Amino acid sequence: MALLIGVELVSEDVALLVENLGDTLNYVYFLGFLSLGVTFVIATGGIDFSIGPVMFCCALVSGYCMTSYKVPCAAAMVICVLIGLAFGIFNGWLVSYLSVPPFIVSMASMNIAKGIASVFTKTQSVSWPLASDPANGWFRNIVSYKGFPVGLVIFLGAANIVESFFTIPNLDVTSSASDPTQKP
Repeated sequence: MALLIGVELVSEDVALLVENLGDTLNYVYFLGFLSLGVTFVIATGGIDFSIGPVMFCCALVSGYCMTSYKVPCAAAMVICVLIGLAFGIFNGWLVSYLSVPPFIVSMASMNIAKGIASVFTKTQSVSWPLASDPANGWFRNIVSYKGFPVGLVIFLGAANIVESFFTIPNLDVTSSASDPTQKP
């Protein structure tokens, strides 16, 4: 980000700087949402390598449903969230109740997600619709209002909520990290 700002300040094109910063903020905030979820995993002493492959599995499978099976965009987005939720519940269950080490669960989920995405999409690339698509392009405009990064604002609000879990008195979200024999 600093490199982008530096290059554009040197080029003395302030309009381009503002436009590029706006585009960047509109299209990278989802990574922040992923990091919020992993925050709890790391705070409790775990690790999750599978977040990237699971994210791509969700996007590929739901996008393939939309493009190949003509599933409406809103339903495809629900499918995307449900796939991610299923992986999260499965991983959490294996770590919490079966005491499988988080490293092993993460590596297994990473490969399972890659396999599901490859088999389901028949290793084809999948494109989500453009904003100009009248039927399914509406979702691209949710994150921006007249160039203002609404998705970033939503992310910052969610980050404040997550931060509150770590600052509530008498609530220790890291207790399992400090005592590995403690079960939920």
